[in-house]
Amino acid sequence: MDTEKTAFESWQDVFRSHGARLDFSDWARDIGTAGQFDPIADLERQTGRKFDATETRAKARQLEDQKNALMELLPGVVERLDEAVALGLRVGLASSASERWVLGHLAARGIAGRFHAVKTRNQVPRLKPAPDLFLAVAGALGVAASECVALEDSPNGIASARAAGMFCVAVPNEITRTLDLSGADMQVPSLARLSLAEVARRMDGKGGPA
Repeated sequence: MDTEKTAFESWQDVFRSHGARLDFSDWARDIGTAGQFDPIADLERQTGRKFDATETRAKARQLEDQKNALMELLPGVVERLDEAVALGLRVGLASSASERWVLGHLAARGIAGRFHAVKTRNQVPRLKPAPDLFLAVAGALGVAASECVALEDSPNGIASARAAGMFCVAVPNEITRTLDLSGADMQVPSLARLSLAEVARRMDGKGGPA
């Protein structure tokens, strides 16, 4: 799901309701990670007012949840999961979001059982662009990072995957298409245009993807 889009749009709505403007270049620093940009501090700077952080974040999350409830899986997600099964691959998920948030979305879309390992922000000491999340997933899958393919949509995620020693495929979402994704080994416009078998053939080193 393109939850980066709904998160950005929700905070844009919050900013607009207070006569402020959320700049994408500021927001982009936090895509794929956390703690690199504080929207509350930026909102206070622009308006000269103090805001209750808990209340303001809850409002943004409410708006985001409403938008996410209407969102379907991105094209190619189910097909790639099916292809992974056909190829005998294990699938992991590495997310800088919370475990509750990630598992909730997977369960709501009926794909929670398709992942052999899920690692989230509360399970590692450092978030992306550090390699901790991807290394944790590789460890849980019982494979070397060099045997893994990471599918990523942000510069922070790509840097994390590459730091872990993984082959990385950039699959940008609507709002990350304008960011620098050149650190990836290859890039495709959509998961619907990706073949895991082809990725395996293009990987450097020995063996195929995990």
